Amino acid sequence: MPDEDPILVETRDGKMLITLNRPEVLNAQNDPLRAGLIAALDRFEADDQLGVALVMGSGRAFSAGADLKEGPSASGGRARFAHFDRLDRCRKPLIACIHGYAVGGGLELALCCDIRVATEDALLGTPEPRTIASAPGVAAPRLGRLMPLGEALKLMLTSQPISGRRAYDVGLVQEVARDQEALRLVADGLADRMLECSPAALASVKQIARTPVELEMSSIQRLESLGWIDGSPRAHASRGPRPA
Repeated sequence: MPDEDPILVETRDGKMLITLNRPEVLNAQNDPLRAGLIAALDRFEADDQLGVALVMGSGRAFSAGADLKEGPSASGGRARFAHFDRLDRCRKPLIACIHGYAVGGGLELALCCDIRVATEDALLGTPEPRTIASAPGVAAPRLGRLMPLGEALKLMLTSQPISGRRAYDVGLVQEVARDQEALRLVADGLADRMLECSPAALASVKQIARTPVELEMSSIQRLESLGWIDGSPRAHASRGPRPA
């Protein structure tokens, strides 16, 4: 139901399970969901008993991206990227468990996690150039770093999604599973192995390996100031349909 919490949190065996919970709109991201995700990550980092977080979606999708029907009171500009920033700043490991759609902001949310696992039939993509006439600001620099540049450009320039199996083949996804049940088992196995490691060492690994992300976010802010990236859902919705 729409009145339910947009983020569900469960803790067990040293892990936090964070579930995007707007299944009626394929877990489209609105202000309450963004705020709930930030709050969950704050709680995750503050609890020394928790070492790894699994981020997943309820219903038929991981996330279909930003909610373009969000009202005029919704946050604009950089506030709409705050949950991505918070994911980037998390010192503990984050695993994105992808099934169904992970497109637009949904894929970008997964890209802000450290590890991505997906079902074979999941769909990952960047529809922004086709649907809202905008560059996929958070995704663009990351995709070129996480997968072969030609494959990244093909994904973005055609605005056509790829399957979880294809994403695994090109390195965008680290593990693939046949269905959601198997996906959870794969993610749990990865998390268990991480929990066997030193938390301080894992934090150091993340800090060193993800240093370029800070430069990426600075570039996104620059592109937004030039008008190449439009963070306003109202502006996107007003542009009408794009050519097929």
